[in-house]
Amino acid sequence: MKIKSTLSFALTFVYIVFSFSQVKPKDSSSQLIETIKEVFAQRNKNIERIQILEIRTIKDDDLYTRGFLVLANGVRADYDFKGSCEDELFALLQFDNSMHRIVKTFDFIPTPRWRDYNMWIEKVTKDSVYMNGAGATYGDGPLKKGYHFLIN
Repeated sequence: MKIKSTLSFALTFVYIVFSFSQVKPKDSSSQLIETIKEVFAQRNKNIERIQILEIRTIKDDDLYTRGFLVLANGVRADYDFKGSCEDELFALLQFDNSMHRIVKTFDFIPTPRWRDYNMWIEKVTKDSVYMNGAGATYGDGPLKKGYHFLIN
């Protein structure tokens, strides 16, 4: 009897998870992607695919969250290299505390290696952010950048 009830519970759980996985509401993550996509489009209209690589919180001296840093990657829809490294960009953005408004666009960085470059946020302090990058396959083309920001 115990096996039957456990099996019944497991099947019900699988059914519920499957049912919810089929629902695609317009949630805050898709809104965030759309906001980022608009900023990329201002720089390069060819960029259509957006990927968020990292999100970090900005904390004040009292450790209250005062905003977010978002490192994103954008690339043209077909992924084909058409002669311009501007068709794949990395961007570092500062969002407000609600993550609905971009406060600052720090930089757009064209890829040093087409579809073969990694970037990451190395460190966030109370007023600065430091990023690193390197070729994904060979670790070549290292990049280090730092930016200052103001918190409200």
